[in-house]
Amino acid sequence: FIDFDLSGEHDPATGPPLVDPSYGGIREVPEWAFKDRKCNPFAVDLWCLGFMIQ
Repeated sequence: FIDFDLSGEHDPATGPPLVDPSYGGIREVPEWAFKDRKCNPFAVDLWCLGFMIQ
């Protein structure tokens, strides 16, 4: 996997990480449906991994 300098570090003690959507090559990611909402980057990573395997 390639990072493209998009990785970040999150403290689990502060709760789930929420970040602004960063658009890549796949626009169908469910977490990116609302541009004004922050999303969990781990859920996005898992969705993209499943999409790649599919």
